[in-house]
Amino acid sequence: MRKKDIINIFSDKFGMTFSHSIRKNTEKSEYSVLVKCLSGCKDMFVESAFGQKIQWAGSDFKILLYLPICENWCLSAYYSPDNEMLFWYFDISRKNLIDEDGMLCMDDIFLDLVIQPDGQTITLDEDELHEALEKGEITKVDFDNAYIVHDQIKNSNWSNADFLNEISSKLLLEHELGDIPNFENFAQIKPITKGWSEDKKYCITKTDGAKFLLRVTPISRYETRKSLFEMLKQVAALDIPMCVPLDFGTCIGGVYSMQSWIYGEDLETALPMLPETEQYVLGLKSGEILRKLHSIPAPKSQ
Repeated sequence: MRKKDIINIFSDKFGMTFSHSIRKNTEKSEYSVLVKCLSGCKDMFVESAFGQKIQWAGSDFKILLYLPICENWCLSAYYSPDNEMLFWYFDISRKNLIDEDGMLCMDDIFLDLVIQPDGQTITLDEDELHEALEKGEITKVDFDNAYIVHDQIKNSNWSNADFLNEISSKLLLEHELGDIPNFENFAQIKPITKGWSEDKKYCITKTDGAKFLLRVTPISRYETRKSLFEMLKQVAALDIPMCVPLDFGTCIGGVYSMQSWIYGEDLETALPMLPETEQYVLGLKSGEILRKLHSIPAPKSQ
């Protein structure tokens, strides 16, 4: 039996430097931890079901840990620096607990299960499980229970890649956006995939039904995004139909800006369906908006 501190194991065992955030669901007695690998992390690999080596750690990698106290496993979701899902990793445990120092821990019983994004599964460390039994480190009951939990995971939704992706994506958003003011009032967070910018974009629906546009950018863009936010406030003052800037700040996910939501259709789709006369009128209105925009002096730095 191995007692694992699920956070500090990354520095104790793998020598990583990292930052982390912890979120607790008191109602369900479950915890999630987002670990961000920092510079200086050594590269780590796991072998895929096809014998390929998959890198799972190094600079800018992310690891999302999910520890439900009432279960006999801990789930880790591994993300590349490009936010690509690499795989999910189940550590099977005798029990999960919070120790006397308040640390999130698990009594690990060696057997592990990996789920890949394509649905392939890999069972790991069976040799360690058998060796632990032979050495008396675990009981026969622990040995049998490890396989029972392993099979329960494989025969449930927890081995379904789509289900795991839904769960881990939700938890990841809670970490990256959770320190935005009034986050508890976000009833729905829907990603927006259209657009060319590097921003992550979301349609936020609050508990009162109001919708907002949320944009999140890497923290390295703080100064440029702050300048853009101030410029957008000047534009909004001209009474131009647009997403009005409402709030700006930083969160774990980066730099965020909250804007009002505009209902409408994508012009690329809608314009060809309109009569030429209406297309012409829209062109005139666009010219009027551009004229107003050009009334704002360019920044001195440009």
